Amino acid sequence: MQNAADRVLPFLSGLDFLLDGRLVAVDNYNIKCIIMNDRLQRLGKPYEFKIPPLSVVCVSHDALRVTFGVFAAVLFLSVSKDNVIKLTRQIKTPSMFDSICCMFPSHMVVSTWGDPPHARMLSVDGVESDFNNLTFLKKTYKGTESKCTYVESKTR
Repeated sequence: MQNAADRVLPFLSGLDFLLDGRLVAVDNYNIKCIIMNDRLQRLGKPYEFKIPPLSVVCVSHDALRVTFGVFAAVLFLSVSKDNVIKLTRQIKTPSMFDSICCMFPSHMVVSTWGDPPHARMLSVDGVESDFNNLTFLKKTYKGTESKCTYVESKTR
């Protein structure tokens, strides 16, 4: 899957699907975001970051969020039907995040680094909040030792 433009073999540290089936991946080693079809062929021009990305989530048919770990930032990207990726917004965060997933259109669940609450909610405005009804181990994880995801309950 290495492309001629890649400096090194890709390390896809984050993957998610757009609603239309296109695969979105962030390449931590080559510092870019790529779109692929169902045959894993690259579509369009990759979006190049300035720092290595860790995780990506698709939050709508054309919107992405990308985390950057120790750089304490989340980038908001848009993807067009013709696979053009553009930066729409960047938020600086008080905590360092690794994995990211969509909880609601306005909130994401993120895993933290170096912080005892291993998962937090993050609003699109950059406001972090803890889960009130969850108890986490009192362990502090380093680097990429802890990941999280959110699966909506079907029993309401």
